[in-house]
Amino acid sequence: MRKAVLHILLFVVIILRYTFGHEALDALVAEIENHRTDLMVILAGYSKDMDRLLEMNPGLPGRFPHRLEFEDYTQEEMEEIFLGMLAAKDKHLEVGCEELMRNYIANKRSARNFGNARGIRNLTDRLIEIQNLRLVEEMERTGAFSPQAYRTIKREDLEQVAATEASRGKSLQARL
Repeated sequence: MRKAVLHILLFVVIILRYTFGHEALDALVAEIENHRTDLMVILAGYSKDMDRLLEMNPGLPGRFPHRLEFEDYTQEEMEEIFLGMLAAKDKHLEVGCEELMRNYIANKRSARNFGNARGIRNLTDRLIEIQNLRLVEEMERTGAFSPQAYRTIKREDLEQVAATEASRGKSLQARL
């Protein structure tokens, strides 16, 4: 008689902010022990978060002996990703905005929750939203539409994104 084999791949994305983290971790360790021959668990998260997780339980480092680390994108790579995302949407930066864009990305990269390319995608999406609002206001004011204006992200769009985020951060701090 052949024994049924349980094949499970469990991919766990680390989110340590939840209050039930210890309970979930204890349950995970129990499942690892109970199914160690037929269970594969992959933990994924940022390096510092992973280090904190592995420190939460002395038995975890031995259960997860292998690490694969992906380096963050460099400043130059982030700029290329940003410009590539704009180009994919048939958009480009207004001449003279490159330094502002570099400074913005450098500032965002230092934030703990930026998220690499995801942060750049969020920036791109937000910039286009702000650009669209600006274009609607211009069309209402002038009655004209320019395809070139539609393709161009202006300095004021970048400045508006930065100002919006700064005020959002201040209002969040006020609530804390």
